[in-house]
Amino acid sequence: MRRRLTLALFGFAFATIVLVGLGVLVLARVGARDDARSQVAEQLDALSLIAQDVRSFDRLGPVFGRIEQAFGGAIEPVIVDADGELSLPGQGTASRIDLVRLDEDQLKRLMAGEQLVVDARRSVIGLQILSLDRIDRSAVSDQRLGSDRIVALAVEQDVASAGRLPLLWFLLSASGVLVASLLLATWLADRFTRPLQAIEHATARIAGGDLHARILVEGDDEVADLGRAVNHMAADLERSRAAEQEFLLSISHDLRTPLTAIAGYAEALVDRAIDDSAQAGQVIAINAGRLERLVADLLDLARLNAHQFRMEAQFTDAAIVTARTVAGLQPKARSYGLDLSFLATTSGPAPDRAVAIPSADQIILADADRLAQAIGNVVDNAIKFASSSIVVMSSSDGSVLTLTVTDDGPGIGADDLPFVFDRLYVTKLEPVRAENSSGLGLAIVRELVHAMGGSVQASSVRGSGTTITLTFPVASRTETP
Repeated sequence: MRRRLTLALFGFAFATIVLVGLGVLVLARVGARDDARSQVAEQLDALSLIAQDVRSFDRLGPVFGRIEQAFGGAIEPVIVDADGELSLPGQGTASRIDLVRLDEDQLKRLMAGEQLVVDARRSVIGLQILSLDRIDRSAVSDQRLGSDRIVALAVEQDVASAGRLPLLWFLLSASGVLVASLLLATWLADRFTRPLQAIEHATARIAGGDLHARILVEGDDEVADLGRAVNHMAADLERSRAAEQEFLLSISHDLRTPLTAIAGYAEALVDRAIDDSAQAGQVIAINAGRLERLVADLLDLARLNAHQFRMEAQFTDAAIVTARTVAGLQPKARSYGLDLSFLATTSGPAPDRAVAIPSADQIILADADRLAQAIGNVVDNAIKFASSSIVVMSSSDGSVLTLTVTDDGPGIGADDLPFVFDRLYVTKLEPVRAENSSGLGLAIVRELVHAMGGSVQASSVRGSGTTITLTFPVASRTETP
């Protein structure tokens, strides 16, 4: 890539120099021709005044010959015939003037007394008719001067060429610019490709499993942005791997504990070592339920990842769904000595404690079962960490419905807070009660809420509890479920 970039920059500089050089030469040529046309026009004006004082046609040649040495160009009286051909009188010296032939329009303009300037290959030729009213035709020795022919004054001026010295200077300066552009192109190519090579090496190390690889980012251009993006990706992958390891440790514990209990009690029942078979069955049922919940969470997350999670959106009273969900979890909360309450705040009358009041501004488009699952996961998570109470609130401002679950637990640390909804992420804080978290419950909450068009966020102060907030747009009756 470095070689291609160097060649591209050098080729661009070379093409620019060539185009600029050609443009300068063309403009110089055009300018030189314009200068020659101006000089010819000025000479014609001056010479026409001199020609008025010459009464003999034969004397025009010698007079113009002497003037020609002062002007530096070819000055000749010429005869113009009816076909527009120019010819020198007598035995005039061969010149490019007599190679010119006027077209019909140019001949008319010349005969009308207009000054005519025509371009030759390397020169400019100016023509102006001479009045012979004061010239004695009987004294004209050239027999070609008939009544159908006119006499004109012709002035030829060479177009100035660039010359060898300016061309030599141009070649020398162009060579210097090309050498400088080659050096600059090499430096720029190295500057552009060096960070790209560093990014390539870092990504290769990351792909090989070295998630500690980082790129030294300098500047704030697009390449630096790419380097920062790679560093961010590596940090995310490193955190994901750490979360995966934590998850595997946690899930293995969550699986091993109930499996050990089930296997132990089943073995004891087979050996008839337990007298109270009902108690053994209850223990097996409780641990089987734990396994069932864990497997259900894993299956739910897998369906969400595969976008195969069924959602039946319909007009749903979020306050009623929340109240029913809270009521179903209150026995579990009371078994841990926790006070679980629900408050519904609407734009109408003041609500009663733990009672949902139907209100139009709490109607959302959602799947009632999935909404209950999301609220249940949040409340169940709060039960694990709460110290004495959990408050669930439902409120609406007419356009946005807000559901909050607040516990008075130890809170979440600032390091853990941004990642509580990440899949497989397990907080460093041990739960107060129940089994360890597998890091799936809140991840499922986020996926469910997003699938129903809402959003979820967590706020917490260490030592002051945690609040999980779910927000949904209030449904309009004109919407289609």
